[in-house]
Amino acid sequence: MLQTDRRGPAHGTARLVGLALVALHLGFVAWYATLPGDASFMADANLTPLVSIRQNLTDAGLPGLLEIARELLLLAPLGITLPLIGGQLDRPWLGSFVRTLLGGVLLATAAEALRTFSSAHLLNVDDVLLSVTGIALAHLAVVPAGRSYLRRLRDTPEADPETASPRSTGAARVRIVARGDAAARPAREA
Repeated sequence: MLQTDRRGPAHGTARLVGLALVALHLGFVAWYATLPGDASFMADANLTPLVSIRQNLTDAGLPGLLEIARELLLLAPLGITLPLIGGQLDRPWLGSFVRTLLGGVLLATAAEALRTFSSAHLLNVDDVLLSVTGIALAHLAVVPAGRSYLRRLRDTPEADPETASPRSTGAARVRIVARGDAAARPAREA
């Protein structure tokens, strides 16, 4: 059922699905953040942006690349599910992107704080930057194209069965003509 408010149409089911997906994903992130880490070696806390990323790229080899990929992918689904909570198809892409990014910054910071307080992980600002970058990339890759596709589906006449033309269903229109009418057209119209 389509609901309308002053911001445009919203789909209630999309909001519920979005809330459920965000709750499930954040539950997974909270579980993952509390897993015990490898305490045999711990680097110092990093509050300087891009230092540990540069170190992972140059010195750590494949394990460093996997660490970067893990941080990029950890919160990336939120780039898709956070806009789903709004249920809005007619939002401007920039406003949606900014709202998603700001929410992502808050959630990435909270996840990093939880990891710092509950396991052997020390605070690293690069983990927050990579998580937010993952959220941004997922949002830009899926949400604008998905909303565009859903708007096209919504705006096509075939989407509404009451206004669909007989041609769209493949049914032919037939006109019955009396026998005595010599000027009658053929019985079938295209």
